[in-house]
Amino acid sequence: MTGSPMTLFLRSWLGISLSNSPFGCRILSFYIYSSALFVTLMLIFAAIDRFFASSSSAHLRNLSKVHVAQKVIIIAGIFTIIYSSPFIIIQYWDYTTNRCSQLSTTIIVLYLSSRVVIYYLMAPLTMAIFGLLTIYNIRSQKGRVAPAVINRVQLNHQRRRDGQLARMLIIQKLKTIEERLLNTTVHLLIQIDIWF
Repeated sequence: MTGSPMTLFLRSWLGISLSNSPFGCRILSFYIYSSALFVTLMLIFAAIDRFFASSSSAHLRNLSKVHVAQKVIIIAGIFTIIYSSPFIIIQYWDYTTNRCSQLSTTIIVLYLSSRVVIYYLMAPLTMAIFGLLTIYNIRSQKGRVAPAVINRVQLNHQRRRDGQLARMLIIQKLKTIEERLLNTTVHLLIQIDIWF
């Protein structure tokens, strides 16, 4: 728990260690897990928004507006708070060892497993799907709106730019999947250690 930027700042600048208190134990774990979930949801919605903005459908393009994004941010924030609130109960201060510990019951195991599925598997998959759909939308629009007469230099420039965009999105998604898989492995190893 000591690796988050907030805890490092509080410990080094203010001398406050949240993880070494009964209150901080619960709040810190809630903060770390909820902020990670919120950031992940924002990345998912950004990928969906890019897909909507690049769509040929006027109805889908209308969903890529600021007022829609504001509502999505509020809904995602509420969902994040509700979904992450069990961490306030799961984490507890063990007075015998004077450290933050985690409860382990079947319901908690199921909850943490759902987090693994949502955060580490569904999120990268959703981002990858909408990234590929965005590339498809951009390429299909170029075929419809390209001028009849285009010189080879412009055509080569467009192809090179499309290729760079595709490579950038593919690398972004692969790095996200790689990071999520590493986090999943660490998370599962920690959970296995706690359960047994």
